[in-house]
Amino acid sequence: MNLSAVYELQNRLEMAAVAGVNLISEDFRLKRAVEQMAPLAGLSPVFQKIYGLSVKLISPECEDLSGLLLDTLALVEAVCVTQGSLFMGGEMEPIPEVGKSVCQNFPYSVMAPVVEAFQGTGSGRYAAIRDAHEATPELFNDYRIEGLMVQALNDSYGELADMVEEWLIKKGESILPSLKEDFKPDGKRDMARRLHIIEAVAGRKENEFYRSLLKKEEVSKEVKEAAILALRHENGNESLLLDLLKTEKGKMKEGVLNALSYLDGPETKEYWSKVVKKRPVETASYLANSKTEWASDLIADAVAAWVEEYKDENLKEKLSKLSKEQRQEDMKKRFGNLSVIWSSCVGEHSEKLCQCYEMVYCLIPEKVPEVLVQSLIVDPHPDLCQVTRQMYENHKDAFGEPFAVMLLLTESKEAAYERLKQEFETNKNSDGIFKALEHIFYDQEDGFYEMRIQHQVRNYQIRHNKRRMEDGLDFRWYSLLLNSSQRYEKKWRTAYSLYRNRYDAMVARLYRPSEELKERYGAYFYEKALRKEVTIEGLRMMKQCGWTNYKGILAAAVEKNSTTYYVHQILLELPLSSGELADELDRLIQRYAKQAVNGIGIWEKWRDDLRNGQTVKEL
Repeated sequence: MNLSAVYELQNRLEMAAVAGVNLISEDFRLKRAVEQMAPLAGLSPVFQKIYGLSVKLISPECEDLSGLLLDTLALVEAVCVTQGSLFMGGEMEPIPEVGKSVCQNFPYSVMAPVVEAFQGTGSGRYAAIRDAHEATPELFNDYRIEGLMVQALNDSYGELADMVEEWLIKKGESILPSLKEDFKPDGKRDMARRLHIIEAVAGRKENEFYRSLLKKEEVSKEVKEAAILALRHENGNESLLLDLLKTEKGKMKEGVLNALSYLDGPETKEYWSKVVKKRPVETASYLANSKTEWASDLIADAVAAWVEEYKDENLKEKLSKLSKEQRQEDMKKRFGNLSVIWSSCVGEHSEKLCQCYEMVYCLIPEKVPEVLVQSLIVDPHPDLCQVTRQMYENHKDAFGEPFAVMLLLTESKEAAYERLKQEFETNKNSDGIFKALEHIFYDQEDGFYEMRIQHQVRNYQIRHNKRRMEDGLDFRWYSLLLNSSQRYEKKWRTAYSLYRNRYDAMVARLYRPSEELKERYGAYFYEKALRKEVTIEGLRMMKQCGWTNYKGILAAAVEKNSTTYYVHQILLELPLSSGELADELDRLIQRYAKQAVNGIGIWEKWRDDLRNGQTVKEL
């Protein structure tokens, strides 16, 4: 819409105010500006109002010129402000990222509970915030919530702070200004958490910031320790870390060694080459962080040194002088050290280290396939693949899992399926293939498959590794897994899975939304519930698939567990109306009417309450 007439009228009204109202009747420019407003008057009520006031203003019969001029000018000014614009010549460019999230328009009913949970101190806050993040993740991009998330890094409930830390890391570099704003070097755990997020997001880009914190006299122990670890991102910190080794002690020195283990420089290599001879077990565990060939060779040297000592005649003579119990204890410790050293080679693949696999397998056979699987997921390097093929050829089923992992990661999805399906169907090496499939997850948010694994590193810390399966997973696996006779075998039973069954848990992790799979997955978990055991996760999977038939589920659940709490949990999960749930309870009551079943009286009350309109949550 062309608003030039409005701006012209604004200008003439302002000039009239300056010249004085007595001259309005002689101002032909103002009269012309009013006439130009006539076409706009029919387009909008506000323009009609402006035009009407202007006509009265220039009319000879107008008695209150001053008042009418102010009213007309005020209305015109208000419209011009709302329609105002700014133009600058040149190419259009996107607004640069300023590092702050925007203020978004969310209902009070959605925003208020989250704000209250962040600012509160009572129990239940963790679940409330977690559930809100799952239901409305976009809410946590609002700058008001983002500020509360940064504050939550200091929450007394550690699990909440840990959860928020993970979310802030996923925000990327846009969160950096909020984290660095009001950063206190003398702060405690919350400032260390901020620093962990900064280095996880920015890495070496913030190296000067990390170094600056170490120069401050008031830096706290927690922040200093986090700053030292952050130095691992930049090889140029090599000399600084080696100098810190001379001054730091205890846990702080351990942090320096940890940071140094990530670097690749001549001084670093020289340092580790010396200490590995004196402290091979400790040094190997640090070198697990390095992915350089020389670090891999040093670990191989530590393994070779252990084997050489194990075979030494002097050791045998020494052990012969000990009692049987002492010899057993001594050898247990020695093999424990070898296990620690070998665990440090996850992801390593130098030629010297690859030559150690057969030798170590003869000593600690259970550890070698495990480390090989972890290494392949970290990096399926051609040398590691060659080792896998050789060990599988020599030892068959003992290396079935790493062999299957290698095929699934390196071969086309069709070739991997064709190679493995027959062995899986005939139970030949099926355990190894099953274990390999247990590592696969389908990421429903981003739409890809990846292998995930975790292993313990220094000081009982857990390291999580994952690798995207670039070619994905052959769709034929679903028919094979969902229909396999193995799905009912007792060996999959476990109390450590939410599904109480490793096979079901594996199948659930592979679920990908599609019309074909929804029906088949719903049928799979429905049948499993009726034949084996009803689980909360199984019911949730059925609901996720849009399954509608829940007949007999409640009865099947009670056969395994009739406790009041469990029955109530099942009722909460069943996507049925209050009347339908009441009917299910009634069938259950009739079935057990003549048996001494604990809780049947409560079932009757629930049935009646549901029929009277109460919900399950109100029972």
